[in-house]
Amino acid sequence: MNKVTILVLVAISFFFTSCLDVVEEIYLNRDGSGKYTVTIDMSGLFADDFMKSMIQSSLAEQEGMDLSNGFPEMDTVIYFKDLPADQKGDNPAFWNKVTSNIVMSDEQGKFITSINLNFDNANDITYLYENLGRMGEGNSQLGGLTGEGGVLPSGVAYNLAKNTIGRKSAKPEAAEGEEMEMMKMFLGSATHRIVYHLPGNAKKVTIPGAVIKGKTVTTEASLVDVMDGKAQLDGTIKYK
Repeated sequence: MNKVTILVLVAISFFFTSCLDVVEEIYLNRDGSGKYTVTIDMSGLFADDFMKSMIQSSLAEQEGMDLSNGFPEMDTVIYFKDLPADQKGDNPAFWNKVTSNIVMSDEQGKFITSINLNFDNANDITYLYENLGRMGEGNSQLGGLTGEGGVLPSGVAYNLAKNTIGRKSAKPEAAEGEEMEMMKMFLGSATHRIVYHLPGNAKKVTIPGAVIKGKTVTTEASLVDVMDGKAQLDGTIKYK
């Protein structure tokens, strides 16, 4: 599946409510290492026949794919370590820790893309976001998901202090007028959720509306509000 295919499917997802959700998940170890995953879930595209027919038409036209026997079942892992050296910038060893998984299954009703990082410290997550746009431009499967105009968040940085994790993100320019109305129509009830899996029980959380359940803290906001700069998903979590 090349860049055009991803762009087509992402574009289609924008035209239907509940077809796009972004989820960040952090599994944090006591020593500050862990796993970070950001997932774009467009499974709603397979929810009804009209959406599926649009996808079929777009793939047939843009890719020349024969879908007479249904959608191909796809479960692909991209290892960033295998990408060309000229795409890896000033820290090529970093990309040994990054993979991407793309799952498309009509039978299971799934269309999910995830980017996964095994981080040594929170600075790794910051570096990922600082450079992911450039990597997306150079990689066909990630094109349309990253960088300017992509569906992933930008300017995200996490930091760790003693038993405390914090999140900051770049504030986007607020949408106005027709642009705002288009966002509301296209994104509908899409959400951006962040789930923290902590090494100890959460003690104090400064993120508005966070749900705390022992070692797990979940925050969620409308994706429209996130993109319009109205949602507050940043803050700190102190744990035992």
